[in-house]
Amino acid sequence: MKYPDPKHGEKLKTRSLLINEFMYGINDDTGEIATDGDLLRDCVNMEYSGNTFKSRKGFKAKSDAIIYPSDYSTIDYLPFTITETVYFSDDVPYNLAYYCTGYNDAATLAFYLVDSGGNIFPSGSIEFSRTDSEHFYIPTNVFFMVAQPIDGNGVFALVYRESRYDSLCTPYEAQDEFSNWVNVSNSYYVPTVLTNGRGEQYHLAQENANANLPEPRRLEELNLLNGEYKSYFSSDGYSSHFRLPYGNLSLYSSFSCRIYTAPGTYTEWTVAPVENHKSATFLGAAVHLYLDRTLGIVRFSKNSQDYAIPVMASIKNNNIVFNASVGADEFYEAIVSSKGAVSLDNRIYCFGGRGKTNCIFCSKSNNPFYFPQSSKLFLGDGTTPVTALKVQNGKLIAFKPGETYRVITSAENEAGFTVTLPETTEYIKGDTLSAQTIDNSIGCVAADTVRLCGNRLVWLAGDGNVYALATTTYGNTTNIFRISQPLGHRLEDALASAQNVFAVTNKGQYMLFADNTVFVMNHRVRGFGYMKTYYAHDDEIKSPAWYIWNLPEGMSYLGGAVINGSPVLISVIDEELYYYTSVIDGKTDIYLIKENGEIKSVSTPFSSEFTTKMLDCKDRYKKKSLYSVLISSLENSLIKLKISDGKRSFSQNFRSENGLCYAPLDCGIPEFKLISLSLSSDEAMSVESICIVCKTLAGAG
Repeated sequence: MKYPDPKHGEKLKTRSLLINEFMYGINDDTGEIATDGDLLRDCVNMEYSGNTFKSRKGFKAKSDAIIYPSDYSTIDYLPFTITETVYFSDDVPYNLAYYCTGYNDAATLAFYLVDSGGNIFPSGSIEFSRTDSEHFYIPTNVFFMVAQPIDGNGVFALVYRESRYDSLCTPYEAQDEFSNWVNVSNSYYVPTVLTNGRGEQYHLAQENANANLPEPRRLEELNLLNGEYKSYFSSDGYSSHFRLPYGNLSLYSSFSCRIYTAPGTYTEWTVAPVENHKSATFLGAAVHLYLDRTLGIVRFSKNSQDYAIPVMASIKNNNIVFNASVGADEFYEAIVSSKGAVSLDNRIYCFGGRGKTNCIFCSKSNNPFYFPQSSKLFLGDGTTPVTALKVQNGKLIAFKPGETYRVITSAENEAGFTVTLPETTEYIKGDTLSAQTIDNSIGCVAADTVRLCGNRLVWLAGDGNVYALATTTYGNTTNIFRISQPLGHRLEDALASAQNVFAVTNKGQYMLFADNTVFVMNHRVRGFGYMKTYYAHDDEIKSPAWYIWNLPEGMSYLGGAVINGSPVLISVIDEELYYYTSVIDGKTDIYLIKENGEIKSVSTPFSSEFTTKMLDCKDRYKKKSLYSVLISSLENSLIKLKISDGKRSFSQNFRSENGLCYAPLDCGIPEFKLISLSLSSDEAMSVESICIVCKTLAGAG
């Protein structure tokens, strides 16, 4: 239907409506009428980038980056996982990854390096097999650390394994070029917990021999990883019994004692596991050492009589050295079964381990295998776990399901000091951890949704909303802001049925995956993270912009990582043991399937579209005609245009060009006041601005 031509002599007047505010995304929270900065009612598979509103890029499967098990493997013990631990090779960052498969009597733990292009590089493996009919220790947890090299390149993997009856943890270090991984259990740090120790008759020695030894001094703390420790005592000529600083020694660890008679000269006793005594020739005689593992008492005897260790003329202090190992600590398993590890200021923080899920542990900066006994923090209520640790602006942020904290590490004044002993070395003081509450009602249950966006942490909370954390004044609850209001019910509906939720970031975008729906937030806006700027209409200050992407049926992701600023996604082929990575690239979605025993790529084009809210055209203009649409575009694509006033609609197809596209309209919507505009395309679409041109009789309306 055409509008009637104007009567003879009447003049036509042109009016136009310019639409170009696509950068503010959709907003279900502000009504149906478009206003400045609040234009879009809906959008699918669109993004705003480089001053252009355009179709998103495709998700491209890396068909040459497939992880698959050995021929004998039938069990997926640990899925292919890309961790956040980064290793630099020739200044190029790679994220460390692992995958463990096998069968009922063996397992292969394979390691990989993954780059920002989704390329996967095999980096060695470790084979595990059944040790006896009852014990097959299956890898159940792996976390990486990158630290000062010990016997390789400084990349360490702590592998926690469990059998039906017990568990164990072994640290491995990668060799140069990741040729193999070496067990470095012997490199666990052994702290010196006591110097200037005294025997049971020291006071008698003081009275009779004027002995005046220095006061005992506690130097370092037990290492929670292994329980081994050294303690130094001084012989006084009267004491034959020496009480160690810790009892309950491990029955399955050896115990040793050295007595120095001069610098560099000593006699050594080594008590084997399970045993409790040993004999050695000391000062020309047979001297027996007896060990009470429960009480931690060492006794020396000669000729069946207690034997007091004499004073040594050339080395009077700390000439007796005991090497002992306490039984398994309750915190050991919590460390080695940790759900994650974070590096900050050359320290390793781990959390979420078994039995102590609300505890955070901290290693010392100069040794990744020294977790001092007191360098731990119980965070909040013990009934809820620590779900995530993240670094924001050099500060460590901890999340629980309903709480958010800042973790503060305070180094002791004696961060490093030297004590003169027969075995001179540098000694380390532990750190003290404390917490500052940021919010006691908002936390995080989906740890894989916590991402750093600029200088703000963004995450999905347990209440189904997305929040951002500002950093100006920690401890002020107003620094956590809900930023998902524009999504309205859409996010809630998607989460209600989602089986898998995680997030990545990509060039200023926070991308929250809920199965096949992706909620994309553009956070590169001035004022991001401050509540007072939300919904402001200033041209330079806007709230975060949200867009929605849909993935095709058959394409799903298990998780993802951010490597050097780029997202790398993980998929599994037909729920089998074959994993592969995907990146964001191209104009179609590409995923992999296994068909007739062969892996094939499936390319799926996707459509993109957007719809404006109702545009208020003010008073109705009589004899008005929708005349044309001018679109500034950067793509050549076939576009379907739909215009509606809520009651009537008009559709027309046209092809856009790279540049200014003119689309004349033959429209049947007379005397409209509100109209909505919708554009969709099965091809890549790009729009900088749209100008709706109307013609009406001069003086009318």
